[in-house]
Parts: sequence; C-alpha cells; structure tokens
Amino acid sequence: MYQTLGIIVIGIAIAALLFTFIFVFNSKKINLKRFSLLNEFPSEVYQNTKNKKVAVISFILFFAATFTLMVLLPLRVKELEIEVSIQFLAGFVLVLFMLGVLGMAVQVVVVPNYVKIHTMIFLASQLLLFLASLVFGFESFSIYKVLEDPKYLILSIISFAMALAYLTALFNPKLATWTKMEQKKMTSDEIVYVRPKVIVLALYEWINYLLVIVNIIVFGLFIIL
Repeated sequence: MYQTLGIIVIGIAIAALLFTFIFVFNSKKINLKRFSLLNEFPSEVYQNTKNKKVAVISFILFFAATFTLMVLLPLRVKELEIEVSIQFLAGFVLVLFMLGVLGMAVQVVVVPNYVKIHTMIFLASQLLLFLASLVFGFESFSIYKVLEDPKYLILSIISFAMALAYLTALFNPKLATWTKMEQKKMTSDEIVYVRPKVIVLALYEWINYLLVIVNIIVFGLFIIL
C-alpha cells in the first residue's frame, strides 16, 4: 500500500512542478511582457494574470502531496519497528515541512510591495524548510545506524544537502538589499530607476519550488523503498 501511495505522491509533486512552470512560461502581464524568473516574484505572476486557476491547482497539488506525506511518513517509520523517538521525528518533519510550504503560499498573497512582511515570511518559510530537511536527515541516518540499510544513508545525505541549500539562502547578504533599484539614464538625460536583471529574493522564491519538489520526491522514496 505504501509503495503505491508513495508513487502517487511523487506523481503529484511532478505534476505540481509542471503546472507551476507551464503557468509561468505561458503567463503574460497586462502589457503583454513575458515574466522573468530572475527579477519577478511568484506573487506577481498570480496577481497580474487573468487566469488564476492554474496557480490555484498547483498549490492544491502541493498541499495534497504534503498532507499525504504527513500521514504516510510516520506510518512508514512505525512499520520499521524502531525506537519511538525516531518515529516521533517523522511527524515533526512533516509539521515543519507543511508549515514551510504554507509560508510559500502566503508569499503569493503578500505582494513584494510590503517589503518587510514579504521578506519575513520568506525567511520564516526558509527556516522551517531547512529544519524539516535537517531533522529528516538525522532521522534517516538514525534508521541507517539501526537497520544498516544503505538506502537510508543515501536519503540522509540528500536531505543534509537540501538543508544546506535552504541555509545558504538564509545567510545571503544580498537579501538585505534586494529592494535596491538600478539607475538608467534616458535619452533626455533623465534618470529613472528600474529593476535589476536579478532580484535575489525573487530568484530564491522560484528556486524554492524546485527544492520543495525534491523534498517531496525524497519523502516519497522513503515510503516506497
């Protein structure tokens, strides 16, 4: 049963990824300019397009996958018949992970104009996802030490790498100055302020979609294997 449901969860994760990026690359602003993943936010994709159904479907898929994992992961760990403390970590991981994904959803609602709030939500979500990956890495490594099965060692290494990826964003000094605009001189010698080619916070928010998909796949593999 766990194998079948695990495969379904991974399928949901991949579908969510496809829906998200198909939505992005086919979305246009009111002025018909294509969105850029480098300097425009997911919230702008959602706010400035008429077709919001795809974005809603994508988030529903994300939450469906996360909720399914929240139920299955502790059950799978319990099936291994190991220490209760390790079983407890499974539930803790998914609570952290689900709250982190919820933070990503809130970022879409809170537009970047609310600079401090938007940044704080991003940092909180990033911290939760970092902790979820870190705790899951320790949990997988603990199971490896008990069962001596190398697949759990591999999953723990991947999880630690994911935690490091989330942690890197938290300590990037450019996050403190992501609102800084570039000066552009017009033909009339007038100076206007425009967005830089890369806004680090916007880029990180898009990267987080990929990282969360990897997380979901890792959790799914844990259930399947």
